[in-house]
Amino acid sequence: MELILRDTLRRQLQKAKLQEISYSQKQILLIEDLLSLNYLEMRENIQLTEEINLNPIVREVTESLMVLSKKENVNLEVSVPESNTIIIGEPNDLRRGLSNLIENAIKYNKDGGDVKVELSKNEDETKISIKDNGLGIEDIHIARLSERFYRVDPEDSKKKGGTGLGLSIVKHIARRHNAELKISSRVGEGTQATIIFKNQ
Repeated sequence: MELILRDTLRRQLQKAKLQEISYSQKQILLIEDLLSLNYLEMRENIQLTEEINLNPIVREVTESLMVLSKKENVNLEVSVPESNTIIIGEPNDLRRGLSNLIENAIKYNKDGGDVKVELSKNEDETKISIKDNGLGIEDIHIARLSERFYRVDPEDSKKKGGTGLGLSIVKHIARRHNAELKISSRVGEGTQATIIFKNQ
């Protein structure tokens, strides 16, 4: 009897410790996201001057999330133009924003779903679009998705490790690049997030 009680107590202590670690990790992520937002807001009016090629950035970020996509049983694909796609921008900010969008498309997808990342350009615009065929989002939520701490499903977001700041960060990154973040979705069909850059 004493051995059973000891074993039960040990399991309870291990569970409490794991919950404590998980909570600490979430708090660290929240602090990091808040600092990122503050940094972006402070630098929003500083003019960008560096010419960058989006092709390798889009490829690298997508490839870095292949492990997550396999874990979630989601098929992840990327498509970029053969010729270089040059914009004026900040590479690390763009990596962060793109990573946030692709992670969302993977984590909030269905089992066996698809995510397609596409970089395209024409005479007027350059676009990075992330399209999934997951559960989709109701229209009433779309306009508020980039608000700080706004969640469509708070409990589900917490389970998946979200801070509620990801899309707000992406919006500020887009704004800093004089670009626009557009999100469209249909319940049962999926969601598409697109960053649209005006060509210089």
